[in-house]
Amino acid sequence: MKVLIGVILVGMLAGCGQAGTSTSARQDVSVSTDLGRTKGANVKWHSNVINVTISEPWAIAAGKRWASSGVRFVHGKSGGITFALSSERNSVGWAITNYRNGRITSCNIFANPKYLHRYSIEKTFAHELGHCIGFNGHADGNGLMSKFARKWEIARSTVAYIKTKYHGVSHAAVKVVKVVKVVKVGSPKTAKSGATRSDR
Repeated sequence: MKVLIGVILVGMLAGCGQAGTSTSARQDVSVSTDLGRTKGANVKWHSNVINVTISEPWAIAAGKRWASSGVRFVHGKSGGITFALSSERNSVGWAITNYRNGRITSCNIFANPKYLHRYSIEKTFAHELGHCIGFNGHADGNGLMSKFARKWEIARSTVAYIKTKYHGVSHAAVKVVKVVKVVKVGSPKTAKSGATRSDR
């Protein structure tokens, strides 16, 4: 597997991040990895309007939590994000994001039914949606994109990063703070396509 180097980025106006697994910094500091970039382009969907196959009320409510990021989900449509129950992993939920040439082509969200009596399906789905729109890894703190998603709030830095990803806000006001290692999942021969996975 190819090892990629990631950097913690702190925006001068607002922090931005594509997540990683660091847990020691403040919540307004996020981690960004080169896994989210291929040849300088952010890995993202072709549009900020993304289809989601499931249209349950909790899935729709989870999608609305990302409204401030400028990403909108169209529920009940194929060709985007899918959902299934699975006990394949010992995680509450996880997402597998597939991309090619810098564009996310699909994302599969899974929730483990053995944990749904203890954890909110809406919160789990909202967290995994964050991974599906390009937030790789986990934010620091207790917010929705942290490893355990103890709170519903999405950090301002996470919202800023997603806005940057989909609406072209400049990365000019970004400075490098720390370097971390990230492992790329997918083809070891090319960074043009592959898959990332994220467990909660």
